[in-house]
Amino acid sequence: MSRDTRYWDSDCFLALLKKEQGRIPACRSVIKRAASGEFLIVTSALTLAEVLNLKGRPPLPSNIRDEVTNFYFIYVHNVTRRLAEDARNLVWDAQVDPKDAIHVATAIQSSIPLLNTYDSKLLARNGVIGASGLKIVEPEMNPERDLFDEEAGDDEDS
Repeated sequence: MSRDTRYWDSDCFLALLKKEQGRIPACRSVIKRAASGEFLIVTSALTLAEVLNLKGRPPLPSNIRDEVTNFYFIYVHNVTRRLAEDARNLVWDAQVDPKDAIHVATAIQSSIPLLNTYDSKLLARNGVIGASGLKIVEPEMNPERDLFDEEAGDDEDS
């Protein structure tokens, strides 16, 4: 990818869609910055289905269909055989869970240096997966841009 990019795991989208308290400000900050063209968010095609019913969370209702599909500043990367084989190697060699391995392999294969997630198992792998040490961190606010943005600090409304 030629443009600045970051990878978003399914749980980042879920934090927004489910309005998860404590996570909304950072996720909104990232979304707003991506919408303004600061960078492109990349995710796997797996996310399109995974986000609807992530293990341990209630499923998303169909009445929010538009919210799930109308992110124009997000690039959806296909899951190919090669990517799935790379993910399989991450399961074997780096002890990454299979679905998470698809996300990590997508970021690595796309040369994306930063993966955002709230998954504690993935966060524990920060800097140790991939040849250049994929940075795996939670979404972050941008203090310069979000300081006076009332919506960025609002955990309850959307």
